Amino acid sequence: MVDFQSRETRRGSQTDDESDDEEQTDGDQTAEPGDESDTREAAEAEVNRGVAVISVGGTDDAEGGDPAGDAVVSSIERAEKKVVTRETAEATYDAVQGTVDRLFRRRGVSAIVTVGGIGIGPADATVEAVEPLLEKRLPGFGELFRLQYFEQVGPAVVGMRPIAGVSDGVPVFCLPGKADTARFAVEKVLAETLDSLVAAASGEEAHN
Repeated sequence: MVDFQSRETRRGSQTDDESDDEEQTDGDQTAEPGDESDTREAAEAEVNRGVAVISVGGTDDAEGGDPAGDAVVSSIERAEKKVVTRETAEATYDAVQGTVDRLFRRRGVSAIVTVGGIGIGPADATVEAVEPLLEKRLPGFGELFRLQYFEQVGPAVVGMRPIAGVSDGVPVFCLPGKADTARFAVEKVLAETLDSLVAAASGEEAHN
């Protein structure tokens, strides 16, 4: 389970450290050897910002592949978005929450997409793991998905719980774990809204 107090403590300690550094330098603006490298890495990360994809459980294929994760990555790339990292997480509350929380703070990640674990079965823990991390929720994402996917499967959409929200200025989207359903979610909803939501969440543009 994520230690939320430690998250805030880390943020606070960073601020205190920065203040101490300013007092110690007392106007000395001489650059340290590592400063230039850090600045360059930050600039490169900004250029290479993109989507992190997490496959929950790692597979929905008897042969050990990850067709749902593959479908999400290929659909994101077909929409001319960049996937900067792809990971797997065990289908447990702590594993999913820990992986998502770590990627929220990873440099270069502008959005996170999880794949799987949003049903109503005993092993479906993605929604429960991600919701406590969210500072703002985007209920319209799940509503729009169900509205559109109803035409494909009818009332079966009632058992699907896709969610979306924002934490630390980074949107996260939790998608179904079947390849066709996950692909539909990306192509019909996620790809159409990703850029504007990333910009709004990061403060790059106003968003009502």
